[in-house]
Amino acid sequence: MAKDVGADDYGIRKYVIAFLYRGDKVDQYSEQERTDIQAVHMANINRLAGEGKMVMARPFFGNEELRGLFFFAVESLEGTHRNRSCNQSWCTQNGS
Repeated sequence: MAKDVGADDYGIRKYVIAFLYRGDKVDQYSEQERTDIQAVHMANINRLAGEGKMVMARPFFGNEELRGLFFFAVESLEGTHRNRSCNQSWCTQNGS
């Protein structure tokens, strides 16, 4: 079973965790624009999950700056933000 989920002989699997922070431009958008941005954000999460790169995404509540986290099932940072997995999100590119 360990091999089926990408684990080694000891059952250990590497993950990369990304913390999502509030963008510096979020106040520049209208309520409708923020709703549209959230839809794009959710579509990107679903795309990454469908590709098998993301195993969990969760929001944080009660903190204005730290907004959530992603767990990626990749071997290194090169498989995540630095390699366009997250950067393909309009949200990441536009500071929202």
